Amino acid sequence: MPELKKSLGVWSAAAVSIGAIIGAGIFVLVGVASGLAGPSVILSFALAGCVALFTALSAAEL
Repeated sequence: MPELKKSLGVWSAAAVSIGAIIGAGIFVLVGVASGLAGPSVILSFALAGCVALFTALSAAEL
């Protein structure tokens, strides 16, 4: 039986994972989040983006 070849690299698989994690929620919840958190919503989105990046990189290694 021939072996399967990886067609997605780590960064491509991470990009797919980030797209699945973030989804359309970022477009829907921006108004609600900025109403609750005010100007610090930018910091919270940056922190959530870092968490999503590391989660996606972990999933891409599987």
